[in-house]
Amino acid sequence: MKQKYDAVQEFFKEVMVKDEDFGVIPGTQKPSLYKPGAEKLCELYGFAAIVKSKEEERSFDTGFYRVNFTLQMIHRASGTIIGEGVGECSTNESKYMYRWVSESKVPRHLDKEDLLFEEKNGSNGPTDLTAFRTKIYLASGTPY
Repeated sequence: MKQKYDAVQEFFKEVMVKDEDFGVIPGTQKPSLYKPGAEKLCELYGFAAIVKSKEEERSFDTGFYRVNFTLQMIHRASGTIIGEGVGECSTNESKYMYRWVSESKVPRHLDKEDLLFEEKNGSNGPTDLTAFRTKIYLASGTPY
């Protein structure tokens, strides 16, 4: 057991890169494992991620997109399922639905009368920010 523990400690010292593979996320106290580090650990232990299922729904008229997927982590050599996770994401989530930008960065084809404005205090003093519903537009200004 001690040899395995020492091997993992050596792996972290020799292979893992601070602030690339792991680090402290702002607002937290303890170090976290980042995706590149998790991928390296999967290689160390011989694990592979397999997409078990993926369902997509999209509307080009509204710009709506939703994906639901199930992922399995398996041991490559034995095929044993180590774990399984389910995830879902959609453009209706608040973090994707609106984008806050400075007024100068609002796309020209959008009618500024329909946008939300909010004044925020930034590092350079008060700044007017604009929210607009995220859509993909063609060069002609029509929704994709």
